[in-house]
Amino acid sequence: MGTGKIINNKKLTMKKTLIYILIAVSFVSCSTTKKEKQELVGYASPLQIIYKTRKDYSQNVPVQMNKEKTKIVGFPAPSDLRIKGELQTPKKLDNDFLYDRRGISINTVFLKITYKEYSELKEAPSVEKMMQMIIDKNPMVELYYCPELKRNSDSEIMNNLIKDGFPECKKISNIK
Repeated sequence: MGTGKIINNKKLTMKKTLIYILIAVSFVSCSTTKKEKQELVGYASPLQIIYKTRKDYSQNVPVQMNKEKTKIVGFPAPSDLRIKGELQTPKKLDNDFLYDRRGISINTVFLKITYKEYSELKEAPSVEKMMQMIIDKNPMVELYYCPELKRNSDSEIMNNLIKDGFPECKKISNIK
């Protein structure tokens, strides 16, 4: 009887050890480096961004690329593009500016596929397929972070910011 207890204790100890190893591996494999976090800043984030693009990409799905614009590092699930049934396309403002409702950064590019088409997919296309769908690797002309702006503010408030030259907003530099 004493031997059975020792064997059971060893099995229990091995099971606990295995569980701890699996938990540790999952944390390590899911962790994000500081560089990766910096690349993902702005994607589906709560930052209040007003921006302007070279062409009208307001109906095209935005995805995030790394700083070098050689790989896609963030993209939405098709179900992410609607909230309460409404497509989350950017809000059109004066002077061709747009208010971001999806997550835009200086590393954003746009795909050929529209919000409507993408939202109807069962799953997101592969990253390789999305790379082939990029319309413009440098679509941004101007990008402003407006921390005082409340999420989904009235268009009049945002248009006044534009008219007044974006006081209380920070212009994001490094746009090519």
